[in-house]
Amino acid sequence: MPARSVTGRSLVVIAVIFIAATLMAPTLRVYLNQSLEIAAAEQDIEDQQRQKAEYEERIARWEDPDFVRQQARDRLDLVMPGETLYMVTGQDRIEEVPEETDDAQEEPVNEHLPWAEGLWDSVVRAATE
Repeated sequence: MPARSVTGRSLVVIAVIFIAATLMAPTLRVYLNQSLEIAAAEQDIEDQQRQKAEYEERIARWEDPDFVRQQARDRLDLVMPGETLYMVTGQDRIEEVPEETDDAQEEPVNEHLPWAEGLWDSVVRAATE
């Protein structure tokens, strides 16, 4: 079988295909970039709609009188007429103190000091230890 030679017609077809691909590449790139931007924008819209639904649900909860009463009790320490409010101060839970093998007992750190006194207390502790 004889080897095929490149004809002028095949060169023209190859040149047209090459030119078409060269002209279409930037347009295709722009199309793909815009489709990615559209997908990102749609995802952002979806996230904002989900967040809006959560906010609307929170607002709807405040329309319930029982929820408002509970929030007033929890946040503002309010009570209904005839009820008595008891405030318990101190630690919320009892911590187990591990037994120390040293005879030296350290004073517990007072966490309720104003910041300046707490700073001075930590300086004194650091200097004496």
